[in-house]
Amino acid sequence: MSRARARELAKTFLELCDAKGWFEALYAEADGAAIYAMVNCVTPGGSLLVIARGREPNDDPGSMPWPLTVSDLEPFVQSGLDLISFEDFFDREDPPVRRFKVQYRKPIEGNP
Repeated sequence: MSRARARELAKTFLELCDAKGWFEALYAEADGAAIYAMVNCVTPGGSLLVIARGREPNDDPGSMPWPLTVSDLEPFVQSGLDLISFEDFFDREDPPVRRFKVQYRKPIEGNP
């Protein structure tokens, strides 16, 4: 990847992040640009950790932060990342909140 392309992707990624470098909220309608930017910022052999509120497709999406469905996470794999682990759990908030903790890895070309 050229330095110019790397700078362009980093700029796109940072525009989508808050001041701490985190996506505070990702909603399904905007996931294309955000997921593309995230996937392209992961170096070959690198990992991406996604922690999101989770919901079933029939559940009300509610308000920000919008919970995601499992299918909302599929574009990460469709964009070239390998799914390493997926955890569906309830946190310790009161009341407990359903969360997804997902680890992806970008394959190194030539290595499956």
